[in-house]
Amino acid sequence: FSVEEVCFTVEQQFTRLQKTVEKARTRVEALLEEEQKQTQRQAEGIQLHWLCRVGENKLSLKRAELKKVTQNGTKD
Repeated sequence: FSVEEVCFTVEQQFTRLQKTVEKARTRVEALLEEEQKQTQRQAEGIQLHWLCRVGENKLSLKRAELKKVTQNGTKD
């Protein structure tokens, strides 16, 4: 083999390697982006759940307060 042939072969292999690495990087980025979106949706669902629970708890407290006031008002 001549030096030129070896250089040509090495450049071809290096180019193929670069393309393979680029494809893998692109796939990993897409996977990470999808996982990030999924995690974001999950976090939003958890946040909504807790906001509902807080609202329910506030409503329960208001009902208890109203019941207490109503009971105190009927005792007079």
